[in-house]
Amino acid sequence: MSEKVVKEFHPLRANNIFIYVFFSYHSLAAFKDFFREILTHLELSRGLDKETARRTVDSKINNLEFLGPKIGGEKFDEKMVDLDVHCKSDHMVIGVEIQLKDNELNFVTRCLHDLTKLIGEQFTKGQPAPKTLKESTLIAITNFNFSDTDTSSSFLTSHDYEFHGEVFSIITIELHKTPQYEDLIQEYKEIENVPRLLRWLLLFKADNMEEVMKIAVGDKQLEEVAGILKQVNEEDLLENFGKKIKIETSAAWLSGQLNGKQEGWKEGKQEGWKEGKQEGWKEGKQEGLQEGKQEGLQEGKQEGLQEGMRKKQIAVAEAMIKENFELEIIAKISELSLDEITALRGGKDLK
Repeated sequence: MSEKVVKEFHPLRANNIFIYVFFSYHSLAAFKDFFREILTHLELSRGLDKETARRTVDSKINNLEFLGPKIGGEKFDEKMVDLDVHCKSDHMVIGVEIQLKDNELNFVTRCLHDLTKLIGEQFTKGQPAPKTLKESTLIAITNFNFSDTDTSSSFLTSHDYEFHGEVFSIITIELHKTPQYEDLIQEYKEIENVPRLLRWLLLFKADNMEEVMKIAVGDKQLEEVAGILKQVNEEDLLENFGKKIKIETSAAWLSGQLNGKQEGWKEGKQEGWKEGKQEGWKEGKQEGLQEGKQEGLQEGKQEGLQEGMRKKQIAVAEAMIKENFELEIIAKISELSLDEITALRGGKDLK
């Protein structure tokens, strides 16, 4: 079977990297690698040596994991608050927002709003405020001047804020300021010598698969990303969209499954314990406790699985809405009703 030729590939424009690579269950390592390079670049610019910078960054991103893309439950500017990437580690909560065209006058306020949501999600309703917060970081990727130092030639800027030891930051990456492939080859002679962060960003700017493969050559992690991107192009997106989602390329689906199972297990266990204790008081405390735990665990698991499947269906529909698929096609693949899809398109939260 001959390989399809795609005249305009643009991985970032089609959200291919963020949907099919960073959100893929087997590509958490890819996002961790990309994020590590961003933070290392910043630490080096602050005067740390390479070894110390790596140790500092690795400590910050230890146990990195994806979360569902949504933050909070309310609307903002007539649509749900939805991040392109949302994750956490032992010491950080991280969000990524992408805006390629300068056609959103409120992108600045949207980024600030999302940063406050990253902070706010660390609080639990009805519970005391945490004694300390994780470092909250929002990464804003644009293809236009966005930082407050628009005349600067630097493509990466970190706006850091500290309040009584709590740290918050917005990192801006302006793709149009990154060097071109030809200029980097002229400077470094070989692509393998180009700093890895620049190679990552070159992927976002690539126009076709030939460029992607040239950028990735010789780097195991980037070659893995290139291999995934090779399977994704705009011509076969409709044909394979449902299949790609169903083989677990949706982070929201996976997060929903995991969170649903865990929440269901906890709630089921707690309720089962209460019911078991009450029953055990009548028929035998020990016996009732064991039965209550077992029944609560089973019900909790079942409830969690159902909730995970529901989140999967919504995540599939939301992704297809972003790609402007027809309602009937979205309904067929996501298995949601037309009314539900229409509500999602209008910004309603179905969860």
